[in-house]
Amino acid sequence: MAKGINTQAVLAMRGSGYYSERTAGARNVINDAATMVIDALTHCPHTPKLRIADFGAADGGTSREMWDMVIGHCRGAGDNRQIEMLYTDLASNDFSTLFRMMQGMQGNPAHAYQSHYDNVFVHGCGTGFHQQLMADNSLNLGFSATAMHY
Repeated sequence: MAKGINTQAVLAMRGSGYYSERTAGARNVINDAATMVIDALTHCPHTPKLRIADFGAADGGTSREMWDMVIGHCRGAGDNRQIEMLYTDLASNDFSTLFRMMQGMQGNPAHAYQSHYDNVFVHGCGTGFHQQLMADNSLNLGFSATAMHY
């Protein structure tokens, strides 16, 4: 990792869903990727639980609908494994809004998948993705749409 660069000072997020409210175009592109993500999951080795990471997720709003579709597909296909969703971004990220949206406490509750499906666990990781973010061999699927961490 590069020393001397204060990423937090350069890329601090505004709160209260500011990012998601201003990135509808990104959300549309991400939603269109749902079938590719579902296809990728079908090619992942089966493990006792499913761990997914969304790298550079901001407040989670741009990908929330897609993950709702993906998890809905899994459950509809009879896959009832526990699912861990790991949202990663910088420590200055708006994780509070992310958690509220996933539980249906903010934004459109129609895609608050954590409250719609059993055994779905949402976590946040406030570390830039130039460092290892989880234990070796513990990730089934990683996703990143638009992210810049330097």
